Amino acid sequence: MITTNGKNIIAKYLIGQASAYASHIAIGCGPTPLGSNANLSDYASAYAAKERLDFEMLRVPITSRGYVSENGISKIVFTAELPTEERYEITEVGVFSAGANTTAGAYDSKILYTFSENWEYSGESSAIEPIATPLDGDDGDNVIATTSKVFRTNADNKIFSTEPRVTRNERCRYLNSFIALRGDSSEISSAAPKWVPSNTSNYIKLSNTSLNLDNYSQSDLIKVAYSVINKNGEELADNPTSVKIIIEFLCTTGVNSGKSAQIQILDNTSFSGSRYRVYTGAINTAIRSTGWSWSMADTVRVYVDVLKNNTTSANHYVCLDGIRIENTSIANPIYGMTGYSVIKNTGSLPIIKSPNTTNYIEFRFGLGIQ
Repeated sequence: MITTNGKNIIAKYLIGQASAYASHIAIGCGPTPLGSNANLSDYASAYAAKERLDFEMLRVPITSRGYVSENGISKIVFTAELPTEERYEITEVGVFSAGANTTAGAYDSKILYTFSENWEYSGESSAIEPIATPLDGDDGDNVIATTSKVFRTNADNKIFSTEPRVTRNERCRYLNSFIALRGDSSEISSAAPKWVPSNTSNYIKLSNTSLNLDNYSQSDLIKVAYSVINKNGEELADNPTSVKIIIEFLCTTGVNSGKSAQIQILDNTSFSGSRYRVYTGAINTAIRSTGWSWSMADTVRVYVDVLKNNTTSANHYVCLDGIRIENTSIANPIYGMTGYSVIKNTGSLPIIKSPNTTNYIEFRFGLGIQ
């Protein structure tokens, strides 16, 4: 689907005011894929209005261009090669006029954290338990066996290939490694304006990190990708009532020690369908200490509290997939997303790009006259 912004860029390209309208293909993991019987024309207006992916994982250069006739429709075909090493679960694809918004420079959209960094646990041991074996052990009963409140594992762990976890979209999508926090790892009071974790709450933290968002517009977006999973995958009706997540950017040294900015995520939409979520909030929605500057941040903490019927649940986990900053404020008339579509296939499932494999991705523009 050609976007509204894409039509403007293509028009500028045709009269020589833009050097390209399609130079890169981006893949994302935000939306739920469409079923094979879905009619894409039903989504035409929504896709045309899109200016960015729901959660962009990667952008790669277009390496070949072609022209085909398919079912009587003429189409331009763009092809790009995906990186060999990493794993991605793709649910959306976009075509961009460039690899980056050069007007934004160093403050363009980008991934902030992938949760494959050296995160530590605040509990009994600072090390986060890595689990490479099947999470349900040798018996294969689809029940997470570890007693750890926090652990690290891979999205291609065997347990996530079982039902109903697959149809609930419990599996993480961005890269392979992720961190899971049990729903009772924290207890969070929803006090206004700043949420307060209890004194016994545990969290994960990333120290000695720098994050300067001061040069971004306060209307630019922070996106957090995560999924919610059941401890017992066979319990179809065991849905949490709500999920609370605190992402706290903290200064721990110097005269500003203790100052912080807190992103609060309250997810109380139904968990009976897709469990994969993307939170989107403007930078200015973060609750900040007086005198806070983003350049002060040297530590990031993440707290998780899963509730079922107002009771903290040890039967669910929140799996943290990635955090991204999206620059929406710096306009560039010859840069933008010119085409967009959500993946459509049998079972409404993501397309998996497995690690250490060679894969190509295509995007096709249909040609017509209006």
